[in-house]
Amino acid sequence: MATDYLPNDGESFCGWLENWKVEFAAVAPTLNFTAPEITDALADADWSLHVCRAASDASSHASAWVQFRESLLSGDGNTPVGSAPVSSAPAAPASPAPAQGAITRIRATVKRLKGAPAYT
Repeated sequence: MATDYLPNDGESFCGWLENWKVEFAAVAPTLNFTAPEITDALADADWSLHVCRAASDASSHASAWVQFRESLLSGDGNTPVGSAPVSSAPAAPASPAPAQGAITRIRATVKRLKGAPAYT
């Protein structure tokens, strides 16, 4: 059975997407993708990267938020609670969010790209 080219874990998938976005943008015009198709594929990549990064940020800040919540709700009553944790989540892309199924569309784009006569 062939190995899947898309990584299964979130961090590796984010890295794959970053590379995909750069490489696709560079070769798509020479492989007969139209400007709207390129825009749509890049929007899928941008939003997928945004979600990957935001999920990573949320995960890394979860314990800080739990600790803050516990201190606020159940602290000794004499100690100031301090400042809430600060998130470093990235801003959302400027383009509208695409429909569900970005991975399905990315796979279809890869398949089309690999089938193009000029693909190397």
